[in-house]
Amino acid sequence: MIARIATIAFGTLAATLALCARADDDRLNNSVRVGAYYITYDTHADDLRGPYVPAGVNLKLKDVEVFWDKPESGKWQSALNVEDVNGLEIQGFGGRQAKLGADMPAIVLNQVEDAAIRDSKAAEGTSVFLRVKGNKTRGVRLMGNDLVKAKVPYRVDSEVKSDEVKSMNNIAR
Repeated sequence: MIARIATIAFGTLAATLALCARADDDRLNNSVRVGAYYITYDTHADDLRGPYVPAGVNLKLKDVEVFWDKPESGKWQSALNVEDVNGLEIQGFGGRQAKLGADMPAIVLNQVEDAAIRDSKAAEGTSVFLRVKGNKTRGVRLMGNDLVKAKVPYRVDSEVKSDEVKSMNNIAR
């Protein structure tokens, strides 16, 4: 959808520039040049472990579901990997780790401050719903999540202070 909108916008811009470029001619030759362009970028990466969210501030993810396709790559790990973000809100997430039975989390928070995960649901086969790591991680809150299908609702690594992760009104095994 975004590619189509960008193509239409770019085509309109190209047509406008083509008309404006002709404005400096002494005479008009009654011609209009319109072009449509489709630009694609082919990318390739061998080390993808799952969706990665780069560093940032005030990131909001709403109603995101991750489904893993077959054949699965041995390099795929977590459904969501968030690093160095200050002000994270995840609402309505659904998913699990890439490979069924693997001891990987569905979501990884690393060096994240002021994070809220709410109204989310562990998918069937989830090993660990959330892993919290990084010595700069602060203020992580899990609220109103359905974690019944997760073997482990969340895991906090030793470098994170235990009082920095709060769990409220979650449904778990």
